[in-house]
Amino acid sequence: EKVEQKIDNKIEKITDKIVNAPEEGLESVTSSDNNDSSSKAPKKRDAQQEEAKSDFVRGSQVIFSDDQKGETLGEFPSKWNLQRGNAEIAKVDGRNVILMCRDDSWIEPLITGDSHKYLGNIFTMEFDIMYPAGSEGGFEWDFMEPEAERDNDCFTINWYGANDDQNEYDDFNTGWKQANGERSNNSTQGPCISDGDWHHMAVSFNQRALKVYVDGKRVSNVPNAQVNPGWVTLWRSGGGNVYIKDVIIAKGAVELYNRNATDADAI
Repeated sequence: EKVEQKIDNKIEKITDKIVNAPEEGLESVTSSDNNDSSSKAPKKRDAQQEEAKSDFVRGSQVIFSDDQKGETLGEFPSKWNLQRGNAEIAKVDGRNVILMCRDDSWIEPLITGDSHKYLGNIFTMEFDIMYPAGSEGGFEWDFMEPEAERDNDCFTINWYGANDDQNEYDDFNTGWKQANGERSNNSTQGPCISDGDWHHMAVSFNQRALKVYVDGKRVSNVPNAQVNPGWVTLWRSGGGNVYIKDVIIAKGAVELYNRNATDADAI
């Protein structure tokens, strides 16, 4: 009987331990939480960069506009002049566009009168472009001074397509000439336009300030390009077709941003 009583007491103690024991892992978690002060510290927030919104504003006086309406399919675009190569009117998604359809094609707006002085020192220019997906071809937007020959540009905006569909960027560059030589604002991972979609390109030039925009985002900002643009051409190279539409050139530009130079003699 005493033996049975001892057995009963042991069973009761074991059962009591099981019933009152903490859930598996709870004790270790609680102990870890109490000892780890870092868990109570606020998480460090990553720095947030605030990007400038697009400041592009089209010039108030349109001097050239071409939406390709009324053009005949297969003809050379009537509002343009051919410098070299070939271009023709094509139809994309049911509307007329300009097709630059061979390597080394070069076109310029057809403007009468003093035709190589129409830009002046305050202007904007815009157009939409569609470039083949994965194309390695190049495209240039060239600005010449009034007396300069074609390709003797005072500033140029050029890009070359990604070499395969996996790349999400194009080689992109804005170059300009100054008294002390040529300079450039490079972006080796520029915005990708060689993806088979339409992209809106825009440039603003105000006396000295040169700004370039792709799809509303500013991608080049040159504060002091010492150039005197008079006329402009569009040029393409490489394989694959390039399509252009809705070209607008206007007098007026994005407002100048004041520059604060330090007087070296006062230091």
